[in-house]
Amino acid sequence: MPLATAQCATASIITLFLCPFVVAFFDRQMRKNKLGIYSPEGWAGKDMAAKEGSAA
Repeated sequence: MPLATAQCATASIITLFLCPFVVAFFDRQMRKNKLGIYSPEGWAGKDMAAKEGSAA
């Protein structure tokens, strides 16, 4: 059991340090390629709110 505890602790520490870099990398890629929320369409919710606002 102590070995499994050490493995879990190591995995959580590695994840703690790597996650911000992975997220920043993908955010930079999405901004560069204009994907997702950075696309010309933007958030889908904005389009729905604009349609509902103009209908009222």
